[in-house]
Amino acid sequence: MQGLAGLLENCLVCCNTNSGAGGIYIECGGDKNKPGFTVRNCTVYGNVANGTDSTVGYGNYGTGGLVASGFAYIVNTIFFANESPVQTWTNGGYPEWRDLGANVKIVNCLMGEDIPLPSMAVGSITNNPCLSDDYHLQKGSPCVNGGVNDGAYTAESLDLDRNLRVFNFGRKSGKPDLGCYETPWGMPGMMLMVH
Repeated sequence: MQGLAGLLENCLVCCNTNSGAGGIYIECGGDKNKPGFTVRNCTVYGNVANGTDSTVGYGNYGTGGLVASGFAYIVNTIFFANESPVQTWTNGGYPEWRDLGANVKIVNCLMGEDIPLPSMAVGSITNNPCLSDDYHLQKGSPCVNGGVNDGAYTAESLDLDRNLRVFNFGRKSGKPDLGCYETPWGMPGMMLMVH
């Protein structure tokens, strides 16, 4: 998404291969009060950047998950199991993210497992998201109710399956799950009794 303003919401970005960015590549405008591009509640999984530094015209951007610059806002999104032979721990890159500009804002995202978080990541985690084969969250996932309600959600907000986004056990929970699919259960330890 180069030079575009807009919104990518409730999307499953998976199993893509590209020389520069297998998952999401954002180069946008905007300013600190209004992001040029927003990524909200997406699952970015299993993407591969298969190029080398010389195949990428913009420099050392190769990464499987996310490359972003400009005033991009990424919130409540999962980046997991993305790959890049170009980016290694030793050259400062990671398979989930690379070359994130100073004005990129990442809030409450899962950014891979056991890798350092980008410096601009607020409230984000590095865990296994515990996804099923169809990319839904399993019970016990750290992504359940792990999101932040940034004011963009309403009582009618839906996920990719068209399920209510901030709704658990007949009540608005106020906190969405991370990723493109909302779970039908609430926080761990909750109990529902049916008579």
